[in-house]
Amino acid sequence: MTNAVKMLQRILLYTFALTVSTFFLLPFLWIFITSLQPISNLLNFTTQFNIMDSRFNIYWELFSRPQFTNALKASAIIVSLSTITSILVSILAAHVSNFYRFKGKNAIIFSTLIMQMAPGIVLLIPIYIMLSRLGFAGTHTSIILVFTLFVAPMTTWMIRGYFKDIPFELLEAASIDGLSSFKIIYKIVIPIARPGIIAAAIFAFLTCWNELIIPLILSNSETTMLTMYAGTFVNQYDVDYNGLAAVAVYTSFPSILMVLVFNKYLISGLTEGAIKG
Repeated sequence: MTNAVKMLQRILLYTFALTVSTFFLLPFLWIFITSLQPISNLLNFTTQFNIMDSRFNIYWELFSRPQFTNALKASAIIVSLSTITSILVSILAAHVSNFYRFKGKNAIIFSTLIMQMAPGIVLLIPIYIMLSRLGFAGTHTSIILVFTLFVAPMTTWMIRGYFKDIPFELLEAASIDGLSSFKIIYKIVIPIARPGIIAAAIFAFLTCWNELIIPLILSNSETTMLTMYAGTFVNQYDVDYNGLAAVAVYTSFPSILMVLVFNKYLISGLTEGAIKG
């Protein structure tokens, strides 16, 4: 193959990659520009993207609104604790499903995915009724538990794919040496499966952070998350496009940051975990 053909292939590959990237980045760029433009420009299609009229003050004004800061704080607390809880449950479940033998194990493993197959709204109504009768509806704890209930099955399967690659003889030798099950998980299993665990944690974080239906049904004024707070900019008579777009940018920022920082772990964890699983 000549150098000219190789160069042409590389140009075509980069052009395709750039086109696909632009396609996915354009909506975010559109929202960002919308947040900066005055309402007169947004309603007038001839001057909609006048860069000279851009105003960044909306991003600072949001922090002076108690509702926004409370929603930001609630999102950070709920999503962080939900991610940690989901990963801890998934590590234990994946370890048991891989290295322990008991009756009905395969049926139990398969049943963990039922939560992912069923529509969330079908399960949330009875869950809400149950939490209300127990007096937990609207609390941080209830939302964290429900997030864990919906996310842990998928993260368990992701981590389980990595655990399958760990030799059983290694764990058996550690057990003979006197290590307890928890020490085996902490000192042997987690270090070996770290990329898969990080990928599962990113998946859990992004799923919880971008979720709307669960907090919409279960939360109250104290546990309102950013995805719900964005709806406050839409009322019966008008829409605050600047505020709505600015909240959307703030909501998107953690997801973009995590993907950029942990890109290596995310790709390897999702692909290798899927192949091994």
